[in-house]
Amino acid sequence: MMLGGWLGLVFATLLPWVTGALWAQVLLRDRSAAGYLASIGYGYVIGVTGSAFLLQAAMALGLPLGLMAPSLVLVALLALGVRRLSGVTAKGAAQPQSGSKLAFSWQMVLFVGLLLWLCLRALDLTLEVYWRPVLAWDAWTTWLFRARAWAELGEFVPFVSLQDWLSDPANRAYTIDAWAYPDRVSVIALWSTLGYGAWEETAAKLPWLFCYVALGLGFYGQARIWGCSPLGSLVGVSGLLTLPILNTHVALAGYADLWMATSLGFASIAFFQWTRNGDRRQGALSLIMLVSALGLKHEGVVWALVFLPALVAAKISGRVLLGLILAVLLLGGALWFAGGISMNVPGLGGVVVGPELIELPYLGRFDLAYHDVWSSVLRHLFVFDTWHLLPYFVLISSLFALVLIIKGRGVHWLNVQMIFLATSLLALYALFFWTDAYRWVEKATSLNRLILHFVPSQLFWMTALWCWISANQLRPERLSDKPRGELIR
Repeated sequence: MMLGGWLGLVFATLLPWVTGALWAQVLLRDRSAAGYLASIGYGYVIGVTGSAFLLQAAMALGLPLGLMAPSLVLVALLALGVRRLSGVTAKGAAQPQSGSKLAFSWQMVLFVGLLLWLCLRALDLTLEVYWRPVLAWDAWTTWLFRARAWAELGEFVPFVSLQDWLSDPANRAYTIDAWAYPDRVSVIALWSTLGYGAWEETAAKLPWLFCYVALGLGFYGQARIWGCSPLGSLVGVSGLLTLPILNTHVALAGYADLWMATSLGFASIAFFQWTRNGDRRQGALSLIMLVSALGLKHEGVVWALVFLPALVAAKISGRVLLGLILAVLLLGGALWFAGGISMNVPGLGGVVVGPELIELPYLGRFDLAYHDVWSSVLRHLFVFDTWHLLPYFVLISSLFALVLIIKGRGVHWLNVQMIFLATSLLALYALFFWTDAYRWVEKATSLNRLILHFVPSQLFWMTALWCWISANQLRPERLSDKPRGELIR
């Protein structure tokens, strides 16, 4: 590309974003304000991860390192998207949400106050991204180091293990401790740097700021599509975007966890929409976001499995679901006490599941042993200020939802969301208490970062729950599953 400098960076930012947002709108076909905001939020993640994939594909084909070839593909996709969107009607799309306009009232005053607060917070984070250098932690040693190496050398040099690096006869390979981690996040930083025309730390870090903005827009748009009021939706967004741990991952840009939290969060939110009303467009959007998460970190494969129980629960309900849960628990217990199973799956490899070992294709080997790290987990969740009061709200909301479900006053989508929440917590429990990852808890290195991956889905679940309850004036006998657009009176 010939632009370079900050103008080139603007081009490198807007082209993927606009292209992704356009195709998200083609998919959603929702011409309401909420639909546009959701498309802009989801579109950034689709566009930036898609452009990184195109850059990797261009390098695999032996093309010179640069934005020319991927940008041509994006321009073609943009033109095709414009054509598709002009021919797509909004038939079947959501109707504008009731209560979409705020009359002058205390709610409007609070809405404007929260919005200004979030804008000031975003400005503060913008200054952090602009001024603060990349610190010599994982952001540098794992993710941005590779981006700088590629940018400075002008080619995708391989990163290999230390042993392979020592034995490399051509002396062209590089090595880092996390050499086997996926490249996608590093390529995202590289894309912005190539737009700038040379290595520039601020340019490499700006995608983290834009991801933060996109997360807020996508969350708010989906909350409005769900039927929450403007104020209720913004309260949920505020709870998410002001979390200290989330803000830290923007201010100290360079880690992969913000991208994982956004992709996984967007996938789960669209999944919740699909389970509620069967909207296949939301289901497709969820699948796209889940595929995006798979290329960010190795944990993406494990987290994708969290969707399976909720997917099953979305298709069945009532006593059948309860019976299936009991059957799975009994079967798991029987296998556990029998010593587990070991088999060879054609095309995949060996599978071992037992009380002392789990070995799965593509995921690796996990030695199982219980580690008592409750004190550290509880301190980080309920004592330290990393999460504000989020764990308390999750606990209270869970108890309230369970009471409704036990009394038969819940709805099917609430059951599915609760199963997703329980499965995600169970996955984190198994990781931190039964594998070598317990060291991450003791040293407080990855505990909060991995929990962050599920926080957007947890906050959307709470936002949807309390909007639904408030729409029924907090009367349990009046709680019912209302169609979208009728939640707010």
